[in-house]
Amino acid sequence: MTQGWAAALNKDADRTIIIKGVTDNPLWMKSNLGKLVFQFKSFALASHQRILIAGLQERPHRLAEAMVFATGIGMMISYLKHAERGDFDEADRLMSNPGLWIANGLDRSGILTIPFEISTVEKLGGKGGVSAAQAIAGDKDRGGSSSRYASRGLRGAVGGPSVGLFEDLHTLALQASGGDFNKAGANALLQQIPGAALPGVRSAIHFGIKPALVDAVEN
Repeated sequence: MTQGWAAALNKDADRTIIIKGVTDNPLWMKSNLGKLVFQFKSFALASHQRILIAGLQERPHRLAEAMVFATGIGMMISYLKHAERGDFDEADRLMSNPGLWIANGLDRSGILTIPFEISTVEKLGGKGGVSAAQAIAGDKDRGGSSSRYASRGLRGAVGGPSVGLFEDLHTLALQASGGDFNKAGANALLQQIPGAALPGVRSAIHFGIKPALVDAVEN
């Protein structure tokens, strides 16, 4: 009985704290090209398998409770992420557009990872999960997008930081060769600072370095 209780507790802990397993990813993601391009998407698929699929097999009210709670936490994180970067305009935009805020919270909850990953088409001007949520909620401002990919371009959003690195270097090379730096080049340059994504370091960069750098390149 003790071993059975320990096994059940361990299984539930693995569902709560997502740990990618061998069977969570398709075979094509185990190839060399698949590992390179989708190396940062494996936990999204693991979350889909271990949270959404498992939740659909339980009672509906338990899945609904989990979605509401996880979405609430995700909404708080979305607001704090904008505040951490000093982007208070976008933080206020969330509060003024409930559909955008709820969609960002649901995106960060990890429950509907695959639909929101597909919603990367919004960076190409298409319609995705965030746009649909804004339409349902009747948001006045329909220009929002997923806050998880706010600092990434299309290639970086699809392929992860490894692909995003080459996208940033390409942006810097083009602007350096043309002698015309702009805000996009400044953001790409800041992305190359070691440890720029760490808490505290990110705030110091966005509050201290970024305003001066943006003013320098725009003036």
